[in-house]
Amino acid sequence: MPLTFGRRHGDPSRPWNHFEIKLKDREGERLLSYQGNWRDIFQNWEALSLSYPKFLPSFIAKFVNASTIDGYNPYRITKDGIDWEFLDPQDPWSNIGYWGDHQIIYLSKFIELFKTYDKKDFKDLLNREIYSYSNIPYRLCDTENLFIDPKNTITFDNERQNIIDDRCNEIGSDGRLLMSSNNQVYYVSLFEKLIVPLLSKLSNLVIDGGIWLNTQRPEWNDANNAIVGNGLSMVTVYYIRRYINLMQEVVGLVPNLISISKEVFDWSVSIQKILADASKEIRQKTVTRQTRKAILTRLERSAESYRNKVYFQGFSHKVQVERLSIEQLLDVSLFVIDSTIKNNRRDDGLYHSYNVMSYTEDAINIDPLYPMLEGQVAVLSAGMLSQNEVINVIESLFKSEIYREDQNSFMLYPDREITRFLEKNSISEEYIKGNTVLEKMLDLGDKRIINKDCFGYIHFNSDFENSSYLKDEIEKLKSDYLGYDDSQFEDIEDIYERIFNHRYFTGRSGTMFGYEGLGCIYWHMVSKLLLAVQENYLVARDKDMDSNIVNKLSYYYYRVRQGIGFNKSPLEYGAFPADPYSHTPKQAGAQQPGMTGQVKEEIITRFSELGISVNNGEIVIRPTLLDISEFLSVSTQFSFIDLEKNPRSFLLNKGQLAFTYCQVPFIYELAEKESLTCFLKDGSKIESEQLYIPKDISEKIFSRDGSIEKIVFRIPKPNLYKKMN
Repeated sequence: MPLTFGRRHGDPSRPWNHFEIKLKDREGERLLSYQGNWRDIFQNWEALSLSYPKFLPSFIAKFVNASTIDGYNPYRITKDGIDWEFLDPQDPWSNIGYWGDHQIIYLSKFIELFKTYDKKDFKDLLNREIYSYSNIPYRLCDTENLFIDPKNTITFDNERQNIIDDRCNEIGSDGRLLMSSNNQVYYVSLFEKLIVPLLSKLSNLVIDGGIWLNTQRPEWNDANNAIVGNGLSMVTVYYIRRYINLMQEVVGLVPNLISISKEVFDWSVSIQKILADASKEIRQKTVTRQTRKAILTRLERSAESYRNKVYFQGFSHKVQVERLSIEQLLDVSLFVIDSTIKNNRRDDGLYHSYNVMSYTEDAINIDPLYPMLEGQVAVLSAGMLSQNEVINVIESLFKSEIYREDQNSFMLYPDREITRFLEKNSISEEYIKGNTVLEKMLDLGDKRIINKDCFGYIHFNSDFENSSYLKDEIEKLKSDYLGYDDSQFEDIEDIYERIFNHRYFTGRSGTMFGYEGLGCIYWHMVSKLLLAVQENYLVARDKDMDSNIVNKLSYYYYRVRQGIGFNKSPLEYGAFPADPYSHTPKQAGAQQPGMTGQVKEEIITRFSELGISVNNGEIVIRPTLLDISEFLSVSTQFSFIDLEKNPRSFLLNKGQLAFTYCQVPFIYELAEKESLTCFLKDGSKIESEQLYIPKDISEKIFSRDGSIEKIVFRIPKPNLYKKMN
């Protein structure tokens, strides 16, 4: 593998990230190794796959083999296998839970890429039973307990962990995979592995609200980790929309009969029926708070039924499923998802990123959180918005409170004043009046719930960490206050929530001033925005290159790009602009240098700026986002490392530019007519009057076989980026 080490977080609020960077073995020889948290490994590999596309099948296999029977992913990926979190009584930071974040979109990106490079190989792999399940010993609770305490939903199966440890000692890292009844790794098709995470997400869908965050870990942005349990992720819904659209293409590539584990198929049929009923309610416009609760409960029970079978009995056998059944699931899912997205458009033209849910026995209430940049990035990537709607979201972003004019870029969320320390936990007299229990406690000097300080201000007991502590204390003291109506005690809980607003507490995003906190620009998310705008530009360009929409999108692409650090002076950026930095808080310059996720997105967008795309295995050059100012104004030397790891260089003339693609030099030069010359190592040449590389030559480049010396592309000026007047 062309890898040396995985990215490590430097964020001190993430002390559970412990990784080693191993460059050499015990003998001092170079060591090819990797380890990192699941999210960072795969986001880095997405960018890496552009230069090493032949690794895409392996990347996808590593991805899906790490996912579980209940549709989630492990904590870490290493060269030696997968890791998950344990509860350690000696470690106050230890926790367990599924990090569902990025799962759907990263898998989508890998599948989209693989299809463009080698559609035939991808099609062949879809029905081959060579993929496995990670056997993480977590057990998600039943539906009843899920609603009782959605922040505490997973138990650790110590007995299963002991079995896994024994297997690993016996057979190595395969011992962490799910075994069949004959104690062999249980293999399934790639298609099954693509369906399971979708079913898992759909099983947690709250109509008009988002994906319920109920696996003890955040779904997307871990700076919002405190909304786990009562939070709903619309970010994930937007990416599910893209995933379903992709799966509709994928299902057209599989045979009419598909081999799937029976339990997975039964789960898919159940989800399809529930969403079909939901779609009727949506069409009839009869969705209510009660409807949402009933549908969510049915979805959760469907997932519970599936888990009860596979947790304790494993998979029974495979069944041959008609393709039509999966098509029906995807069609109805898309309809329900699209309706939820439409209902999450805000009045200011942006879209909700997260909502907060509260529920009773028979109803669900949904309340939105403040707008966030990640929601706009996700909805722009979803593939649902019309071109005019895309423009409207981008324009709304620049007009919104998320935009930071001093940096010409975007914060993760609008900045706001937070309550000062001396103003916290202060109960106004209005809240006390009318609550006979609290009034009586003040008269008696009973400080178990509230107390009055020397200045006359009233506060809740400082020992209450959250409402659970308050509820426990209320139950203890009820016997001392007989004769008071239950509504008075319930009102105390309501007052507590109004004072602290815990349901809307997101975590460090709403309290810290760095590390993705208040007033903070998170550069990786800005780069994600850049990519999302570019994706929409490419779609619009391929429909009509001369349209006004294309001009607007190219303008906004460069406007977003202009705000990124490499365009700034050290004084503006507050750091060395050529280095990637994690974030810029409002009170300082760029912070946390390192190989941040920003690098990954900018590698992807840069290749598209240069006009590189792949269509059915052929490299196509269409540099409509490449500024003519990037071509050299004077001759200079171009240096690079060839495939044999030798340093090479040659002279570039005025009017040229050069870069390497899969370590093959690509040279652009301005000309009257488009054409290319491919120089082979054997001294021969291949000429073409079009700017695409035939499949057989493209394959040599992708496989990095060393047979291509360089390729010169002649590009007319009208083919390049045109600035909007």
